[in-house]
Amino acid sequence: PENVPGIGELALGSLMLGASNTLLNADHYGVYFKGMPLWNGKVLRRHGDVFERTARGFYHAHGRADDTMNLGGIK
Repeated sequence: PENVPGIGELALGSLMLGASNTLLNADHYGVYFKGMPLWNGKVLRRHGDVFERTARGFYHAHGRADDTMNLGGIK
């Protein structure tokens, strides 16, 4: 819900420049889109970082939701 404090994994509304569209050893859809909710008619893309929205409307990053590290574009 909008404007409600909470903590969870960041999701993106549309693909952005530099986002992967294939994975070497995994199902791209399963990793980034499976189980994600719709927003404005489009499936949100899982980002992999955990964020907190405070009661005052600020955001605080807590780190990765998984153990993935991106070193020079290689996951």
